[in-house]
Amino acid sequence: MPRFETLHPFGCPAYVLENTLQPGNKIGKWENRSRIGMYLDPSPTHARSVHLIISIKTGLVLPQFHVNFDDFYETIKWENFMPKSDWQYKARISRERERPSKLQMKEKSLNT
Repeated sequence: MPRFETLHPFGCPAYVLENTLQPGNKIGKWENRSRIGMYLDPSPTHARSVHLIISIKTGLVLPQFHVNFDDFYETIKWENFMPKSDWQYKARISRERERPSKLQMKEKSLNT
């Protein structure tokens, strides 16, 4: 029987501790200490404290342990929460494809 304090709304923002910090290491003062994802569900194959989180940048679903949830969607601005990417276009979450930046276009022309 799940406890109510461990339930979170589907799709709520989830802040996952950076991989380098998880074993207790330190990072630079101005570096991000977490990355944002979307909460999907508790992991059915792991402990109760492990959650399935989808990365909004890559579209990969991974089990995560060090997670803070924003159950009331208070910490995000909707236009910044879901940046455009190819996987979102292919999954029909977004209607527009990500437009490459000028830097990406320049790098692509240099590589060819």
